[in-house]
Amino acid sequence: MFSGGDPFRVEKWYDTLGDETFETVFVDISLQEAETLARYRELSRMLHVTREVFGNEVGGQAVPSEPPMSHDEVARLNAVTARLDAPIMRFGKAAVKLSTRSPKDAVMLSDAILNIIERELTPQLSCPEDEWTRKAVTSFVRGCSFGMGVQSGKEAVDLMIKSQRVFEDITKLKLLHGPEGFVLQLAVRRWEEIDPDWEFRCFVVDGIMTACTQYYDMIYVPDIASQRSLVASTILDYFESKIKPKLLHLNSYTLDLAVRPDLKAVRTIELNHPPPTAGTALFNWDSAADRQVMESGPFEFRVNSSLPADAFSRIHPPIREFISALRRGLGPAEARAVCRSTPTGSRGSLCRYTCNICSSGIPDCGPPRRHCTVCNDYDVCDSCWSQSTLPHAAHEFLVILNPPSSTSTASSSTSTSSSSVVNGARMLHPSQASYCNLM
Repeated sequence: MFSGGDPFRVEKWYDTLGDETFETVFVDISLQEAETLARYRELSRMLHVTREVFGNEVGGQAVPSEPPMSHDEVARLNAVTARLDAPIMRFGKAAVKLSTRSPKDAVMLSDAILNIIERELTPQLSCPEDEWTRKAVTSFVRGCSFGMGVQSGKEAVDLMIKSQRVFEDITKLKLLHGPEGFVLQLAVRRWEEIDPDWEFRCFVVDGIMTACTQYYDMIYVPDIASQRSLVASTILDYFESKIKPKLLHLNSYTLDLAVRPDLKAVRTIELNHPPPTAGTALFNWDSAADRQVMESGPFEFRVNSSLPADAFSRIHPPIREFISALRRGLGPAEARAVCRSTPTGSRGSLCRYTCNICSSGIPDCGPPRRHCTVCNDYDVCDSCWSQSTLPHAAHEFLVILNPPSSTSTASSSTSTSSSSVVNGARMLHPSQASYCNLM
């Protein structure tokens, strides 16, 4: 994922699968421009956490609403915006991502997701409670997906400078390859209205599809569950006829697809690394039985047969409260006020990440968060880092430093004297983490 020659970057596989996916234009981005995106994001995060923990003033000084940027940095952001405008305007609407990952996490900080949820749920206000909960969870997923659509370069840049995923990917690229080896592009993809309820993740080993799962593991789609065999056959037929013949040069990969609800068409969304770099949704990579299926088959197709018990609680807290306010009969403006006043995490600190070992939220203030540079969205809290045996071998972790909490000073069990440092993040190598069984 973080090598310029990585075959799973969009620009590397697009020519091969262009007929099966969304029309895409690639825009170059320089190291300095990428650093500006990352710096804006990290400073914004620090300011946001500071306001949540300490309020709008610290030591009698107002906390800025936006990060201070130099004239050169503003010029760089404007240059990226201008280069994105042309392809986005040609498409009318687009999804913009790094050649590594998308800024989909930033959608939860936007008004777009609230507009989408309101539009989808308002006609459903009188439905029974169980059905309302299912539709509410689905509307959240749809909001996260549809909120990625942008109509200008400015909207695209606004998403990227709010995205922790963008910050992490830029930081990893610089840490792993240095300024001389830094290669990154922005992919501008023509927007097509696909139904996120019908997105699937497929695992291919030695040219054989071994397993497939619904992409969003928190939703239940009755129409998929009731015809799961037909859906599975549609996916397998598409893979055998359209994808497999074009990817004979790749042995193993993860394939993300969208199936039309009438089962008459399938679209390729992305090509990704095999697990554990790619997430596994309804499969568990740490389960020996599940790993056996994903690595060797026989083919297994997994979809939810009912709504997971914890699905509603997994919705981002302010958005969950917005949905509950709509259900209680509050108007859109009042529901938005509830959303804005809801703390985003425990003890007033942002918990946008979950520890993959203990499943607890990781606050954005206090001890640092460790993020795996190899796996997809694998994070470890400070407590588990110092106490647990990690299910990884020789993986490098990025240490994301946080401001202190309001009641304690940030502490870390990590020795960073010989770590690489970029934008407040440090790369911890296995040789520095003997106490974590990463050797």
